[in-house]
Amino acid sequence: KAKGLVEVIMGFVLPSFEAAFDLKPFGFAVALDEGLGHFVVGEADRSATELGVRVGCALIAINGRALSGMTEAEVVQLLSAATLPARLAFKHLPGPAALTDDLAADGPVVSSDDDDSNTMPAVAAATTERPADEARQA
Repeated sequence: KAKGLVEVIMGFVLPSFEAAFDLKPFGFAVALDEGLGHFVVGEADRSATELGVRVGCALIAINGRALSGMTEAEVVQLLSAATLPARLAFKHLPGPAALTDDLAADGPVVSSDDDDSNTMPAVAAATTERPADEARQA
């Protein structure tokens, strides 16, 4: 206050984390948010949220390979080819979504139509089936 400060506003960002997925589909959907430059989770079912994945998180790496600069098609290919257990890295993006623990706990279940474990995971299918504008609104 001596230097004229009336108030101080502080914020925090949760640390990045890695989740190991033993089964496909992975139970979440992502879309490239070009404004943020990240693949942002728009939907997450209970199996994904139990591993810490929340709506608003950004998928940043698949089995150690960074996604920065990749296209949606490249990410879909990486997810489709990911060996199990798949190590997916996420980071919490600043904003209200990062502060809510149960955001997607009761959200929609994203699943594939095929039970074959060698098929494209739901996250990739959801990314390619939804228009970019709609995915950002999820």
